[in-house]
Amino acid sequence: MRQIENASLDKIITQHYSDLAAYGYDNAPLEVEAFEANKKYSADW
Repeated sequence: MRQIENASLDKIITQHYSDLAAYGYDNAPLEVEAFEANKKYSADW
């Protein structure tokens, strides 16, 4: 969500699909960032 607040949704979606193709799901930069944020903010992690 933070990524969408900092850029347009169209730009984020385009970049995300490009990153998924280049890096795969587990290593896509937005997924890595989201995973780290979940660890930081989730009390159940």
